[in-house]
Amino acid sequence: MESLFVPLLISLAIGTLIGLERESLRIHQKTRTIAGLRTFIFISLWGFLTSLISKELHIVFLFVSFAAFVMILLVAYYIYSKTVATAGLTTEIAAILTFLLSALVLFVDIRFILALGILVALTLSFKPTFTRLLQIVPRQAVLATVQFAVLSAVILPFLPNEYFGPWQFFNPYITWWVIVLISGLSFVGYILHLFLGSRGSVMITSGIGGMISSTAVTSSLSHLSRTSRLPTNLLYSGLILTSAISFLRVLLETSIISHAVFVTLLIPIVATTVTSGIFLFFLQSKNRSAPETMTFKNPFKLRSALGFGLFFVLIAFLVKASNVFLGAQGLYITSIFAGLADIDAITISLSQLTNSGAIAGVQAMTGITLAVISNLWVKLSIVLIFADRSLRKVMVFYTATITLVAVSLSFLLHFFHF
Repeated sequence: MESLFVPLLISLAIGTLIGLERESLRIHQKTRTIAGLRTFIFISLWGFLTSLISKELHIVFLFVSFAAFVMILLVAYYIYSKTVATAGLTTEIAAILTFLLSALVLFVDIRFILALGILVALTLSFKPTFTRLLQIVPRQAVLATVQFAVLSAVILPFLPNEYFGPWQFFNPYITWWVIVLISGLSFVGYILHLFLGSRGSVMITSGIGGMISSTAVTSSLSHLSRTSRLPTNLLYSGLILTSAISFLRVLLETSIISHAVFVTLLIPIVATTVTSGIFLFFLQSKNRSAPETMTFKNPFKLRSALGFGLFFVLIAFLVKASNVFLGAQGLYITSIFAGLADIDAITISLSQLTNSGAIAGVQAMTGITLAVISNLWVKLSIVLIFADRSLRKVMVFYTATITLVAVSLSFLLHFFHF
């Protein structure tokens, strides 16, 4: 008897959680539903008794009981739909899931059943969040995200996880996985930007933008310095913050790909981030004006994703070739040129080479640091060309300081083979 007590409690807990959510909807939002708290508790009890009888008699009873429940639910829904102009199916589907979870409680691991029940209740309670999200996210972004997710789920499992081409530079599975990883990181920033970008401060937008494209943020703020009346200190801070976030993004990527590279990069990246923080401390403004012209594209667009994939393959080829023919010096030259366009591809390429034993972790650290510095000077060039003169001196000083800190630490770590 004691062995039945816990499954019974799990069944009641699932019915109560889902029922509470539906009852709350009825009370607070004045929404009519076909079932409330008591009904869902009864449904869970019915499901548990079905599970118990099926266990003692025959599994066929479970199917018979489920069919009877669905018939009763269909009749109730038919009557309910006659009195309500817009009758949905959410509560009805939740009722079916409650019954099934309770009916399987003696056949499946109860921890799994409880987790599914909580997931159903959370999904029901997140409806306002989902509605708000879909109101903010453009339809084109939703469609692009769905298409990319489907392509990833369909393509990735069937790609060969082996290396091809000269010097074994190309791995189809890893290439597509990297596309998904980088697009996913950027998409998080994209969603945050949609939620906060138009209402947040320059600092919030710049920080989020650093997760998507620090170069795009730099370009946007540079143009804003000439077309808006935003305080100079605020623009300084935004430019520095977006670069600091891009440093931390590199560290995050290496932590996922290669622990060895992550450890060697930890000191220079933390040092450059702290240095950026010191600049921010002296330059931060209390002004909270929002640059409405700062926009980003959905990173899950197939064209953008494939473009990054091709660039990643090209970088992987150049890194392999330069390492074979020119040694470490060639690898570093490739890193500098790669950083002129993007730092994600070279970061992941060098991290993977370290994992395979082709290069040492300290070499990867030096190459990534050079790419970061190269990218930083590209952003300075954007400021010098497009920004107001008032921004130039500070950004030159900031870029030179970060370069000095990063190069010095990279040299010391390389010399001592940390």
